[in-house]
Amino acid sequence: MLERFANDKELNRLVEEYFTNYLKSDIILKVLKKESVVGYAEALEIIQNSFTRLRNEYKPKEKKEFNIK
Repeated sequence: MLERFANDKELNRLVEEYFTNYLKSDIILKVLKKESVVGYAEALEIIQNSFTRLRNEYKPKEKKEFNIK
């Protein structure tokens, strides 16, 4: 599935921006410093929510059909 977007420069830029922002954010750093299952679960939830938001905001410039085998 990731191969679909491998050549999409705009999507790659957005994903890199999200990771950069979230990995540097105080929220993620504070949560990960808890070093517990709960802390890691909170961090994963924040990252998952950011990708959901990214997926909902991202509109490809052209629709492409892919044959997945």
